Order: sequence, then structure tokens, then C-alpha cells
Amino acid sequence: AGRVLALSAADGATIWPPLAVGGAPLAMALEPGGGWGYVTNTGDGFRVTKFDARRGGGLGEVRVEGFASGLALWPAIRQVAVLHTWSGTVALVDAQYNRPDGRFAVKSPGFRRAAGTPEGATAWGVGRDGTLTRLDLRAKVAAATVSVSAWDAAASPDGKELYCACPDSTITVVAGDKAVRTIALPAEPRGI
Repeated sequence: AGRVLALSAADGATIWPPLAVGGAPLAMALEPGGGWGYVTNTGDGFRVTKFDARRGGGLGEVRVEGFASGLALWPAIRQVAVLHTWSGTVALVDAQYNRPDGRFAVKSPGFRRAAGTPEGATAWGVGRDGTLTRLDLRAKVAAATVSVSAWDAAASPDGKELYCACPDSTITVVAGDKAVRTIALPAEPRGI
């Protein structure tokens, strides 16, 4: 069983009691206001758990029928995209009512991680092969792929660039569906 901890940035003290989740919590997404979030629950029947980020405690689970490895939040419509590890499946969760809200498949060997963008209608999937897939959550399609060798990715605050942690000790910056520059690092980044 896994657990989620909320720690104070000031002193590292636990803010609320640990939240038990049924499996390995590989990914987490928080809504911008910090009131609630979702965490993957990979070892417990392929679920995601919604939790109260201010007071702690679970707010329910949703079965997503796949090994969830990445989460991206679309705050405007309170939807969470759940990317699956072993397939190109994206499950959608209605965060307001905490229930399944559809799914779609894209051509991918499966996803390692996900990166949401501030506007939310776009998410990026980091494939198990390192390829990036731009997902249009509104149309429920893969809008583009970018060939980089990424471990993880995060969107810039304005959503115009994607920063990708790569195994060649670089951060690759993607904009306009293409790699535009690299930033050399002293060691291989495993996350971002």
C-alpha cells in the first residue's frame, strides 16, 4: 500500500495525517487553488484517488481500467486525464462528480508520465519510448508527436514551452511541436 504525505515547505513537518492509497502513487495533480488533487493508485485495481489537499483525507476513488502512470488536470471543466503505462489509452475523470468521463486511445507504446498545460485542454504524454505526444483533450486525439528521448516533462507557466528531462544529461525545450533548444546539465535528470 502507498500513502500520500503533505509536508510544510517551511520546516518539512507533516501537515495532515498520511493518506493511505491502495498502491504505488506514481503521479499526482493538484488543482490550481490547492483545494483538491488526484493521485494514481496503480497497485489497487487501476484506480485514481481524489483527496482534500487542505485538510487531508480521501474524497473517493475512480476505476480507470489501466495502469495509471500520469495525470494532467483541465481545471476549467474540472477534468483529469489519466495516461496509462502499457497502452496509448487516456481515461478521463470528471473531477466535479468524481466519476469516469470517457476514454480515448492514441498510437503509443504507453506513457511514462504526463504534463498538463495551464489552459488544460492540452496535455503531453511522455511515452515509454521517450517520444512526446501532444494530446488535444477537447477533441480526444493525439494532435502531434515530437521525437525526443524524455524521461519526464513539465510545461512552462504560460504553457508555450515544454521542458523535457532527457537521459543524455540535458533538458530539451519543445515549442510549436518541435525541439527548439537543449540545456546541458552535469548529470542525468530523472524527473522535472
